[in-house]
Amino acid sequence: MVLVSGAICSGKSALVRQLQERHHAAVIKTKDLIIRHTSGRKLDRRALQRAGERLDKADGGEWVAAALGREIDASPERSTPTGLYVVDSVRIEGQVEAIRRAYGAEVFHIHLTADPEILRKRYVERARADDAGVEYDALKRSRTERSIDALARLAVTCSPFLLHS
Repeated sequence: MVLVSGAICSGKSALVRQLQERHHAAVIKTKDLIIRHTSGRKLDRRALQRAGERLDKADGGEWVAAALGREIDASPERSTPTGLYVVDSVRIEGQVEAIRRAYGAEVFHIHLTADPEILRKRYVERARADDAGVEYDALKRSRTERSIDALARLAVTCSPFLLHS
């Protein structure tokens, strides 16, 4: 199992796509897990941030490991010939620790980094529908987002340029 973390626009989606394409990984998005916890309502990025932070506050991030286990157990279509699952993305230390407790040595965590100005530029240029009306600086004020790079000490760290080799 691979856990991916990093700031908004750090290259997580590109890495996850490559793992899916090259290694036939099954991808489980924490965004989808949050939506399931909120009765399946479509949420914009700010609402997703707040909902995820509420879940994390309630149990320290354990909810991700529990939901991940349910996803893997209940969804045969998610099975993968290589046995590789990718979690896109973990956001706090408690999530990483809970998944490691549940899956042990089979967990590999990658944290992506990039220069803050590059992140800001990517965010503005990508213009996703779920980002509409939400300024980059507002997203970065989130407690979780402000602390995201603390996850680097729990992970293998690489820059997005490594993804293009």
